[in-house]
Amino acid sequence: MKIDLEANNLELEMIKEEKQELLAEMTDASKLAEDDVLNTLSQDEVKQQNRKLRQAVSSLAQDFEAERAKLMKRLEDDEGKKAIIANYEKKLADMDILLEELDRKETELCEMKIENEACLEYENMVEEMAQEILKKEEEVDDFEKKIRGLEEVLGIQEGYTENLEAYN
Repeated sequence: MKIDLEANNLELEMIKEEKQELLAEMTDASKLAEDDVLNTLSQDEVKQQNRKLRQAVSSLAQDFEAERAKLMKRLEDDEGKKAIIANYEKKLADMDILLEELDRKETELCEMKIENEACLEYENMVEEMAQEILKKEEEVDDFEKKIRGLEEVLGIQEGYTENLEAYN
């Protein structure tokens, strides 16, 4: 971009120099021609020559202005392109930041998945232990029932034994 701008400025300077050189050549040519031709030309012919010279100068000025306008437009386009590039560079930097954030979040997500799997394993272990505890409680209840049954049988047996002893 900077090179284009410098090239455009150089081209503008060259056009300005060309204009000056052409004007100088026309002036020199008109002086030389005036000396030789003016003596032989009529007043109408001199006026016609002046008109032609003015048209030539006017045409050169218009060409110069047209070239200048083109160069200015190119400069403006270059400036617009620079602004667009700067805008895209900013967006690219923002995207880089977002990508870094995304990578960090993905890492966190993987870590959370691992933790979640560990929690699920612990949850399964707790459920298995709870079921085991329920089984043991049922067994304890069964044993307590058996013990009560056996105590009743023992009580009855002791009663028979006492009755047998008393009867004997």
